[in-house]
Amino acid sequence: MIIKSIAELEGKLVDKTVVVRVDFNIPVIEGKISDYTRIMSSLQTINYLQAQRAKIVLVTHFGRPEGKTDPALSLAFLVSELTKILRRDVKFSYQHTGHEPKQIIESMKAGDILLLENVRFNKNEELNNKKFALDLASLGDVYVNEAFSCSHRPHASIVGIAAHLPSYAGFLFLNEVKNLTLVVEDVNKQSLAIIGGKKVSTKLHILANLSQKMNKLAIVGAMANTFLKAKGYSIGESFYENELLEEAKNILEKSKAEILLPDDFICISNTVSWKLKNLSSIQADDKIFDIGPSSAFLICQAIYNSEVVVWNGPLGVFEDKRFAFATDTIARFIGARTHTGAIKSIAGGGDTVSAINNSHLTEYFSYISTAGGAFIELLEGKKLPGLCVLLNETK
Repeated sequence: MIIKSIAELEGKLVDKTVVVRVDFNIPVIEGKISDYTRIMSSLQTINYLQAQRAKIVLVTHFGRPEGKTDPALSLAFLVSELTKILRRDVKFSYQHTGHEPKQIIESMKAGDILLLENVRFNKNEELNNKKFALDLASLGDVYVNEAFSCSHRPHASIVGIAAHLPSYAGFLFLNEVKNLTLVVEDVNKQSLAIIGGKKVSTKLHILANLSQKMNKLAIVGAMANTFLKAKGYSIGESFYENELLEEAKNILEKSKAEILLPDDFICISNTVSWKLKNLSSIQADDKIFDIGPSSAFLICQAIYNSEVVVWNGPLGVFEDKRFAFATDTIARFIGARTHTGAIKSIAGGGDTVSAINNSHLTEYFSYISTAGGAFIELLEGKKLPGLCVLLNETK
């Protein structure tokens, strides 16, 4: 897979206008940004374009305005924040296309930056309307996608615009693809996927895809209950999805990967606040909230014998410290093996990233994806529209 890279533009961008799709859909609590990760992750591309003396037009969404102007979701507040971070005045246009942004761009100098208003205020963005995509493209000379996290969406600023401008991937985009395709394409390495969370229904396609591509697949969290139930085990009053028992059986029967399921658990019941139990001793009123040390050790052994490990989803209800043991243990063991250079580790998903952050292990993982839905769809084996339009063979 050969992706058109922003690095190919070296020396070719002086006084050119580059439209850059970023993902600044950042968490804001009580009017203050609580996590700058997505902004900071795009700085390499923005700084590179400034060094190449290009004019930069930033396009992003924020929240879910559903095609309508919502003052609460305006990006005007972000101008002062970006100005501080970039140490350069950032201009702002309330209009996405037409006279206002074009007039601002004409007045800009090399290295200047323009931020457009929330692109999802225009209903044509999510419809991938051809005219809106063409109007966005008319703002610049080159298009750069630095929003891999949005590239599973066939939107105008992700897909449509690429039909009208020379299009390239930014550095963050390239890094995401490089690390995530390692999981689904490098079949020559000993590989392990650890997939957790509550519902099989939300990760059914991931499990089906990875069960055919990985050497080992550890199914953990509450979703493991559905697989245990499908195998005929008693899980007490624990959560499971009855309508997916046949799907679980199908994955178990057809899997090319060795599937690892937990066999001991931290449970609570009507009479006990928590207790360690083997699978064979689960009672009718027990509820499983975490996997036990024996199961965690089994997964650690699998990690030890692997070269590539991908992790998505917690192993228990880690938000409650009583049930955080397994998630914390696995995070620390992956981190330790990665730190020694023994494995390549890729993690993604909101809960997984939170667990890693809680354990202060971020720097000990090879790669932590912020891509959200795009990360999930790539693990499912789906083609991402925003990636496909940047492949050399499609241009």
